[in-house]
Amino acid sequence: MVKAWVVAGLLAATAGCVSSSETTVSKASPATIAMSQQYAFASKQAGRSYLVQISAPLDPLKSGERAAAVYVMDGNWYFGIATDIARSLAVGGDMVPTYIVAVGYSDPNHKSVVANRETDLAHARFEGPDGAVGGGGEKFATFLTEELQPFVEAHYPVDPEQAYLAGQSLGGLFATNVLLRSPDSFAGYLIGSPSLWADPSVLPAAATFSAGAGKRVFIGVGANESPSMKAGATALAKVLSTPSTGLTVVHREFPDLMHQSMQGSWFAKGMSNLLDR
Repeated sequence: MVKAWVVAGLLAATAGCVSSSETTVSKASPATIAMSQQYAFASKQAGRSYLVQISAPLDPLKSGERAAAVYVMDGNWYFGIATDIARSLAVGGDMVPTYIVAVGYSDPNHKSVVANRETDLAHARFEGPDGAVGGGGEKFATFLTEELQPFVEAHYPVDPEQAYLAGQSLGGLFATNVLLRSPDSFAGYLIGSPSLWADPSVLPAAATFSAGAGKRVFIGVGANESPSMKAGATALAKVLSTPSTGLTVVHREFPDLMHQSMQGSWFAKGMSNLLDR
């Protein structure tokens, strides 16, 4: 009887220990990226609102030092991956310290994001699955250069001479159009899988382009993308590599990658190429 009482007491004591050391979990809260901020921009130029998310380099800048800034299109999809790549490359010594400025939309609904980007990222109108879209590229570019860039340069320690534009797919088409129409807006251009099919005027304009002195361009495409996408990227790289453009162009085709799977590889390679130490 005594033995049973002792065993029961030990079990009760053990149960009490387990109870007092149980894992506790707080209520769920939105996940955030460290050392980042976001703003709602009501653009006068574009006539719409944007979600602008900005992440800082992990390591503090030296006194008086100014970092590069990469303005990334499709921020709803790219902010996290762009921030991780920029920070990883900078910490590893492969790239200069860089702020990521991702431009997206306040409504994260996929259908809404797609509709807004189809308007903003194409300078010319084109026929989409549900009718004609596009045509807002010029206004969107003006928002970037006349509203967003001055704000970023006034509030963050960035070097205006190290501002870069990055975009994939329609974002790549947009970056190409900005390069051809106002090349001095940015120091370099990261162009991924540009949707040249949506704007037939781009390649002829690129063939006569001659105002890129000192600018650097990186063009990437997946080897398993559609033949037309690969052909467009190759043709764009070829005409922009002509000495008369003044550009320094790097063109890469990424083995085994498709349109939806090349984001990380293209962005990492382009960043390390254009912003290398």
